[in-house]
Amino acid sequence: MINGFRRRSTKSIRGGSPTPTSYGSDYKASTMPAIKFRVPGDPRPQQRAGLNRRGAGATFFDRNASRQYKDVVKQTIEKSIGLSGPPPVPAIASGPVSVSIVIVHRCPKSSFRKKTPAPRRWRALTPDIDNVTKSIFDGCTGYLWRDDRQVVKLDVEQYTGAQDEQPHVLVEVDSL
Repeated sequence: MINGFRRRSTKSIRGGSPTPTSYGSDYKASTMPAIKFRVPGDPRPQQRAGLNRRGAGATFFDRNASRQYKDVVKQTIEKSIGLSGPPPVPAIASGPVSVSIVIVHRCPKSSFRKKTPAPRRWRALTPDIDNVTKSIFDGCTGYLWRDDRQVVKLDVEQYTGAQDEQPHVLVEVDSL
């Protein structure tokens, strides 16, 4: 007993290191090399799904801005890997994946300075960091992993770019 609390065993909490059987029958050893790519243009957040009602049923659809940004992400991945179209299933990581994302937004004109140009700085404004991450993840699904639940490690940073910096998103994906 420590400070009036009974000490629990950490063995059941930690559970040890993952084994190939814990990822399912399609788990393969990590052979996918780290992939880095840069998505040009303003980062776009994942928008809420639209809804079409017809009779008693309803269908959901992806809004145009979200769909177009996901297509740009897919095209960028194709160029960085050297493919024309989605890769075959064996080329996709089937185990756990680590993702690092750096989001750089356009510097607003109101921040421009002549003598001392505005530097890159942290951004805590809209769009939310998680919505931009969702649109990147949706664009990567089917190209770099089967499903975004394979992402077990995520590092995301969001900046307002320097005065002379173009908006973009840097993505690095590595299998674990």
